[in-house]
Amino acid sequence: GFIEENQVSIDNGAIGYHILLDEATKTYSGASVWNLPTARHSEACSFAFMDGHAEIHRWKQPAIKKLNATFGADDTLSQRGSPTANPLNGNGGWPNDADFDWMARTGPNLP
Repeated sequence: GFIEENQVSIDNGAIGYHILLDEATKTYSGASVWNLPTARHSEACSFAFMDGHAEIHRWKQPAIKKLNATFGADDTLSQRGSPTANPLNGNGGWPNDADFDWMARTGPNLP
């Protein structure tokens, strides 16, 4: 599918996300997200899915809204430092809240 990415986060045109499973019980234990979806358009993001439908998801929790407010410069280079420095990568992962969980659950369950 296609997801609208935060303007500062764009470095390779990709967002990765998946469900984390507890290895012992094989039950859901959170979500992992790489790169940041946008919170433009009234704190929402556009999603287009492989089955042909699209939707606008309005973020409910503060994490994605706050990250987008922090990393929302019109001049993205001022927040990146260089074209190859992405301040939104390499931070050890994103918080596991309802928005990140929702996003991870939209993807297919691949082995």
